Amino acid sequence: MTGFKDGSTPSVTLTSQREKSFSIMQESRLTVALDERFDDIEEVKTVADHGCEGGVSGFIYYSETSKFFDEYQDEIEEELENTMGDDYLRMIAGSPTVTNTRTLKNFMVWSAVSMYCTDRVYS
Repeated sequence: MTGFKDGSTPSVTLTSQREKSFSIMQESRLTVALDERFDDIEEVKTVADHGCEGGVSGFIYYSETSKFFDEYQDEIEEELENTMGDDYLRMIAGSPTVTNTRTLKNFMVWSAVSMYCTDRVYS
């Protein structure tokens, strides 16, 4: 397959949606913030395996998750879209735990934190 008029082919590496997401996440302000927050690999493993529902310091109260979401909204939304696809917001809004803006932000932050921890442990 040629991609250019001169007959050369574009140099493109195809990656899975998850690999693409991880590479984007590696470069974001969100990743820097989460790298600073998660310095205990055992805690990272716990979050990767069980999610944030059990209580993760800094991500327990709606005030904490709302503040974090507001600061990193663009990166969180980009990460969720890259991982879950274009309909990520519809899927999240369909969750029975999402009943208002506060719980939507909480769900999105917990999802991003869980994905970060999973990528860190299993990638």
